[in-house]
Parts: sequence; C-alpha cells; structure tokens
Amino acid sequence: FVLSMSIGSYQHLKFKGKVYAVGENLILRESSGKYLVCKLIEIIPTGGIANYEEWPSIKVQWYYHWNDLDISSLGIKDSDRIYLADNELFYSDHTDIVYIGSIYDKCDVYTIEDYDS
Repeated sequence: FVLSMSIGSYQHLKFKGKVYAVGENLILRESSGKYLVCKLIEIIPTGGIANYEEWPSIKVQWYYHWNDLDISSLGIKDSDRIYLADNELFYSDHTDIVYIGSIYDKCDVYTIEDYDS
C-alpha cells in the first residue's frame, strides 16, 4: 500500500495496484462473501483497527440496498416497492472504520438526477 497526503490528511491510497481517493465509492467484501457499497470518507494511516495497527484503515459511509432496510420507516409504502430496482441503494449517515483488505473494487453510484439524465 502507498498513501499520498494533501494539506494534513491523506487523500489517496494505493492498494493491490489500484488508487482509491477520498470521495470515491467502493465495493467492500465481507468475510462472509457478501458485497457492500460505501463512500470512502477518510484514510487513517495506522492504528484504526485492533490487530491491524500497522496497516491503514478507511472510514466509510454506507449505502444500503433497499432489501436491507425497513422501507416503511423511510416513508415508502409497501405498494410502492414494485418501483424499487434490484440495484437501488440508499445513502445513510452510518459510518464505520474498516480494514483496507476488505476493498474489492471501485464502483459508480448515481443519484436519481444523474440516472434520469
């Protein structure tokens, strides 16, 4: 891994031959094999994860698949579920610090406005 710093914080992380930047969307792979989508919001150079103190970690903000949420609490009626696409995601305010070894790849996430245009 390689880190690049810009004005007091790390903005880029090179891991397994790919460069990841703060603000990009990532696919992470859980140990169970499930794939998760998140936005990279911070690179933590060392000490972020117990047992991996010598490795960088990343702070991420999660996107959730609508099947993983209580849709009715979001104000979406059960009858409107037919309008939700299989690959539709919801951005959350939930953040976590995760081990960089869980990075699978980058991905594109489009807002409704981007998708419609």
